Amino acid sequence: MIRNKTQIFDYLVKKLKGSCPDVEEVALVTNEGLLLVSTSENVEHRERLSALAGGITRQTTRSADGLDLGKTNFVLVAGQNGSLFIKWIDDRSFLAATVKRNADWRSVRRALSTTVADLRQIGEARGNLASTTRLT
Repeated sequence: MIRNKTQIFDYLVKKLKGSCPDVEEVALVTNEGLLLVSTSENVEHRERLSALAGGITRQTTRSADGLDLGKTNFVLVAGQNGSLFIKWIDDRSFLAATVKRNADWRSVRRALSTTVADLRQIGEARGNLASTTRLT
């Protein structure tokens, strides 16, 4: 039974990873790079993912502002061995997911968008996600 915000976040990121086989790891992170929840068992990996994704989002936001592009919706970093997909939940938090090489992007985008919509609803009902203390 889900009883608190932490359990809801944990449930949703695990559900995302389980529902989309191309998603390897998922993390809910603040814009400052603080990890809220993660599906990774490896502490070093989840800390690195949250820190790097936080840096990417800060730089992306500044770049979009400098080019008058408006509010950033998502970032995709495509590499030879896989990709990193970052999608904002609200002004202070985002979802970061590492994705397998040759992933089915339609299903990945759909799964990420569904999870982000669920997280936004929880945020609206329970306050800004980033106001939560560090959970992991």
